[in-house]
This record gives sequence, structure tokens and C-alpha cells, in this order.
Amino acid sequence: MRIVIFYSSTYNGNTLKIAESIAVTLSADLITIETKISDFDLSQYDLIGISSAIHFGQHAIRLQRFVSALPLQGKNIFIFSTRCRPFLGNYHRTLKNIIKQKKTHLIDEFSCVGFDRTSPWVLIVSFHMPIPTAICTNNSRQFSGN
Repeated sequence: MRIVIFYSSTYNGNTLKIAESIAVTLSADLITIETKISDFDLSQYDLIGISSAIHFGQHAIRLQRFVSALPLQGKNIFIFSTRCRPFLGNYHRTLKNIIKQKKTHLIDEFSCVGFDRTSPWVLIVSFHMPIPTAICTNNSRQFSGN
């Protein structure tokens, strides 16, 4: 089975760390969304992963635009994200709607805590804590193993 993971990791490299962990477990190709879509052939892949950090309650807008331009009809998809502390909850809704409109098969989804110095949580939880933690990395490997 051929697998590719498209990711956007812009703030502190959290999403890239989780994407690398999943890619190693799945022996997947790891591709940044900076790649030109026209330079990439999705027909050779059986499973496609899509990931970014959560910004203002949803995946990064650049990732959403990238996914909107991909020819995904009939593809098997999984999505994952890094985020600040859980507060709002349904972070994947917008991206799930985009891929649903493309008539794909959503296989699974995963989210874990990422680094955040911008929210009020910084006052409560130390921002010096290593993020993603070993727990997040292990959970991502377990997710990809399933």
C-alpha cells in the first residue's frame, strides 16, 4: 500500500514532528503543501494523510486551499492536527466538509496538543514543556498502527 502525507507546519514544527512519526510508522511519503499540485501524481497512492496545526478552531487556511485543489475523488483519507489546549472541540469539521464534498472516504482522524504561546493557557500551563510530548508521539504511532 502506498501512502502519502501532506502537511503544513509553520509555527514551531509540532505538526512536522507528528507527521514524521506517522510517516515512519506507515512508511509513507511526507510532502509539504508547498509542493506544486501539478508536480504530483496522486494516482499511485492508496491512502492520503492531511495535516496542519489548528488556527482559530480549524486547520490552516493554506492547507484547506491546498486540499480543495487536490483531485481526491474516491481516495481514502485520514486527517490529523496539532492544537492548543482542548476548548472548542470540533477542530476537523471544516476540513472534513471539504473532503466530503470531494467524495472521498474518511478513514480516521487524530489530534494532539501542540506548542502555543499565544493563548491564555500559557499563564496556566508552562510553555517550556516539550511539545509534542512523548505521549503525543506515542499516540500518533498508535493511531497510525491502527
